[in-house]
Amino acid sequence: AVRYGGEPRWVQERVYEMTDELLAQWKGALCVTEESNDTTKTHPRFCQYKYRGESADCQEARRKRLLEEQKSRRESSVDYARRIAEGEEQNDDETPDEMDDEEGTDAAEEGQGKERKKRKRRSNPYKNQLMLSEWMVDVPADLEQNWMVVVCPIGKRSLVVASKGVTCAYSRAGQLLNRFPSYLPGGCKKHLSSNTYTLLDCVYHETSHTYYILDIMCWKAHPVHHSDLEFRLFWMKSKMDEDSNRCSVISKVNPFRFVPLDYCPSTQDALNRILSTAWPLEVDGLLFVHKSSHYLRRRSPLAVWLKPHMVPEVLGVQVSAEFLACAPVISEAKMDTQVDQC
Repeated sequence: AVRYGGEPRWVQERVYEMTDELLAQWKGALCVTEESNDTTKTHPRFCQYKYRGESADCQEARRKRLLEEQKSRRESSVDYARRIAEGEEQNDDETPDEMDDEEGTDAAEEGQGKERKKRKRRSNPYKNQLMLSEWMVDVPADLEQNWMVVVCPIGKRSLVVASKGVTCAYSRAGQLLNRFPSYLPGGCKKHLSSNTYTLLDCVYHETSHTYYILDIMCWKAHPVHHSDLEFRLFWMKSKMDEDSNRCSVISKVNPFRFVPLDYCPSTQDALNRILSTAWPLEVDGLLFVHKSSHYLRRRSPLAVWLKPHMVPEVLGVQVSAEFLACAPVISEAKMDTQVDQC
């Protein structure tokens, strides 16, 4: 520790203040992986005393930028869906030590150059393929006109891949959770056709053996993740109807049900109806998605999330006592921790 015994008191206090400011700046600079309004953290409005009515990076501005970016995005949708369905490994960028190791003797470079080029990190093809939501911090001005809302049950978020005669469910981190046959296109050997695969974003409810379909990325090798939400919902419903809803019935070939979740326009009347209804399943939260949003493999401001007990505070819509009873009780110790984190 540095001693300032010979300095006036006001100098010592100023040094302490500057030190605290510098530490705060370092703390912010070092949080390189923190995402805006991450739903794994506490909602900014519910971090006691810290919320000032605006986010650090305006959520509404990021929504507008992303909608503009979507118009010019021209990724190869077919190739992307095929690589995931076939479990094709991808190579990440070279590690920093490989990129920075440019100095050395010519003999060392000749002996190790080829080895460094081959030494690339292998990535899990099923990791980070789901679109993640943000907390709804800035309420969209066009919430009633351009947004849809869906009630999500408590369950395990899963990437479902039906390909090569088998159906597999993966976690967000790409871990294999289950492997089984299904009536999804490409999902069982009995009804297998060449080059057919399906990719779904689901919430798995273990008690009812049901995969609730939250979104669709690909059906029968036809990718739709770069289509807007309204088309994806229409496509999902029409394809399930064409298949006579065989996927929604448990059978020997289809041991788990696949049931699409019901989206509805995010109007005041719809929210009042949703939040005053007794649901057969335990509700996790409400997902709001912009009608023009594409399916992005990352956290998106065009998909925002609220717990039911947060709705009165954020949207000013009353909810049933059942939902309010689910609000977490925060102890004084935990409250102090939240204040420090926000």
